[in-house]
Amino acid sequence: LRPKTVPRGHLVGLRGARNVRLEGIILRNDAPEWTVRPFHVKGMRIEDVKLFSLLLGADGIDPTNSSDITIRDVFERTSDDNVSIKGFPLTERFTQGIDPSFLNQDIGNVLVEDSVLWCDQSAAVMIGAESSAREIRDITARNLIVLDDCDFFAAPDTDYGPAVLGIYHGGNETVSNVLFDNITIEEVHAYERGAKRVFDFVLRKYPSYGPGW
Repeated sequence: LRPKTVPRGHLVGLRGARNVRLEGIILRNDAPEWTVRPFHVKGMRIEDVKLFSLLLGADGIDPTNSSDITIRDVFERTSDDNVSIKGFPLTERFTQGIDPSFLNQDIGNVLVEDSVLWCDQSAAVMIGAESSAREIRDITARNLIVLDDCDFFAAPDTDYGPAVLGIYHGGNETVSNVLFDNITIEEVHAYERGAKRVFDFVLRKYPSYGPGW
């Protein structure tokens, strides 16, 4: 599956959904936007998927304001984050058209396992940086192989370079019960900064997305 044109937009975008399965397909994203974005989704299994993105800003899988998400047996090579768990404020800008009963203020129970990741910029697995929520909890990344992770396209004026694995706390939310376990990192490159960390925990406000609750 690939977009026919290159406008800004998610290749697979879900809004206010329940109990979704995405299995056994190949995704190629030619647009500068996240490839798979579950937004206010409760219950989703992403399994046996191969995912490729080509442009800066084209994350792989970004569960946003979502819970009970399983990502398993996935191969990703992306030009930005492979997996980034995010939260946006409950403002009209982000929630227009979603049934209010589907809106999630908490993010939880996200599992990423048994997968192979290759990131051309930024992080293999990141919590944040857009993290406006009441709570982010029960996040597990385990049994992963990171083939390569680099900052080749990183902007020189940023004040940090995302690590291979990281928590980027951007709001007022509580972050709890996060586990990174049995992760093999084969190659790490940082062409512009000269160094790249394996793990980071960063506190930073992101005003364009509003404060947390």
